[in-house]
Amino acid sequence: MTTACVGSGFCCKTAPCYLGMRYATKKYTINDHECEYLTKVGDIYRCGLYLKADDEMKVKISNALAFGGGCSSTLFNPERERLIRKMSRSGSSSPSPVSSSDTKYAAMCCI
Repeated sequence: MTTACVGSGFCCKTAPCYLGMRYATKKYTINDHECEYLTKVGDIYRCGLYLKADDEMKVKISNALAFGGGCSSTLFNPERERLIRKMSRSGSSSPSPVSSSDTKYAAMCCI
């Protein structure tokens, strides 16, 4: 079951996706976990490949990585819980400081 992504970066901290591996500027080893493209924007994390991409490539990245598909890593994810508590206190439905047109694609569902 998936729930809304809040940009905790959990997935990308665990391991790079195949695009992160494909465009890596470093060689990952068994001890490397966090994707080099994981980018913190305010309190949330975003995909650096996506952030630097042109509009056409953003659509391709979003489709390839199912951005907007939600989060399936809700257990044992303290950063996610922290962001949800912060959103609840502020009355916000989204932790994301991105425009509404980017929200569908910018949210890591891993973003």
